[in-house]
Amino acid sequence: MAELFDEMGKFVTIPHAIINDNNINSYDLAVYVVLMKHIKSNNRLVFPGLKTIANLTKCSRDRVIKSIVNLELQKWLKVDRKAGGVNTYHLIVNQNQSISATTTSRSERLPPVDVVDPKKNNNKKNIYNDIADEVFEYLINKSGRSRLRKTKNSLLPIIKALKNKYSKEDLFHIIKVKCSEWKNDDVFKKYLHPSTLFANRNIDKYLSQEVSQEKTIKDVVCKNCGSKSFIGSGDRRRCLKCEKKI
Repeated sequence: MAELFDEMGKFVTIPHAIINDNNINSYDLAVYVVLMKHIKSNNRLVFPGLKTIANLTKCSRDRVIKSIVNLELQKWLKVDRKAGGVNTYHLIVNQNQSISATTTSRSERLPPVDVVDPKKNNNKKNIYNDIADEVFEYLINKSGRSRLRKTKNSLLPIIKALKNKYSKEDLFHIIKVKCSEWKNDDVFKKYLHPSTLFANRNIDKYLSQEVSQEKTIKDVVCKNCGSKSFIGSGDRRRCLKCEKKI
């Protein structure tokens, strides 16, 4: 068994095997230690609330729930879910021994383990990632921004939009609309980025717009001086020679 000190100087004892379990991450281990601490140090065997666990492990409440579910999946914890929100928890010490505790907090009733089983959510997560990759590549091709880097942060706005029920075709349309407007604009071209295109404040507005029918570059001529040199696009296009709006 491995022994860890709690804040009172007493020992919290946990199995070596859980430390060596590759399916248990640091959050899961921290939650297990907190559960063991409360059970070992409280004669009434009252299970700590999720808020207490979150505070002690420095994790969010959702992260604590995920860890409890994973501990259950990996056979380090058993949860007997009962009507009325009264659950019985069994921490597994070894195959033949467990320690029990109960909680009566109705507001903290945990979901069934199969609801948040990460293995069952992998397919949906992979689908979002695959579509996000496709949308990002489409943006690069349409905008000509070959140096735009694909990172977790740049894909996140796309994934959020997909989870909010916007389709791949919706995102393609937004890219077409804004590329037709900003692609040749030196000022606005930098905004051809997922963080702008699919931001909550912009996405519905951009989706309702139509693709502008731009003239080809060779057809653009300044009516004032006849020059074909210009900067910008659409309504913001200006002649470089006479500096007037085209």
